[in-house]
Amino acid sequence: MEFTYTVTKNGKLIAGFTNYVDACTYKDILVNISRMAGCNDKFKIEVHSE
Repeated sequence: MEFTYTVTKNGKLIAGFTNYVDACTYKDILVNISRMAGCNDKFKIEVHSE
């Protein structure tokens, strides 16, 4: 299975999704957890050939 959307943390791949909404939800959860822990991690959603 090929993933259309991947979520990266500080430039490293951590998850792949075929649905954009799922990728956004996952990223938002990780951003909130990271903030609560006091970390300054950068999360990004990358789009691969749709």
